[in-house]
Amino acid sequence: MRPRVSTRSVLRALLLVLLAASVPLKLWTLPEARASSQAGDDAIREGMRAFLAEAGFSAQVEAGLVDLPAASGARDGCRVLLANVATQGYHRDLIFRLAGSGDKVSFLFRGRAHPDQPGWATWTSHLLSRLRLASADPAGPGGERVYAVLAAGACDLDASAWAKFWAET
Repeated sequence: MRPRVSTRSVLRALLLVLLAASVPLKLWTLPEARASSQAGDDAIREGMRAFLAEAGFSAQVEAGLVDLPAASGARDGCRVLLANVATQGYHRDLIFRLAGSGDKVSFLFRGRAHPDQPGWATWTSHLLSRLRLASADPAGPGGERVYAVLAAGACDLDASAWAKFWAET
């Protein structure tokens, strides 16, 4: 009499084989995904640096903030940090920790300046962009960006004008 193999055992074995086969694929594509992400972050950093330079700041790309594309600038006693923060809100607390007691923080989203990151709006935007990606929408995955502006010193910035500019880019 032959031993009977259950369907459950076959499914478990198949699942294990599929999982094991997917690991090399993930490891193979990981460096390419990181390089693509880094190139995108570099372009964002350079765009923010150029924006600050055009606004009259002595601007530079900030490389010290890990996984946070940012640029900083200074002019006439005013120091500014401009950062492309996560739409999910991961960087919100970091921005507030970087701010000193007299510093002004603004979040730029959808053409408006906000005193705090509009969490539900940015989070919803992120989810909708992921759904567009999953559904192969021709609009693509390019979700809306959120920028944080941290102004220190003698700054008289019109964050609303900055928000409108970044909404158009």
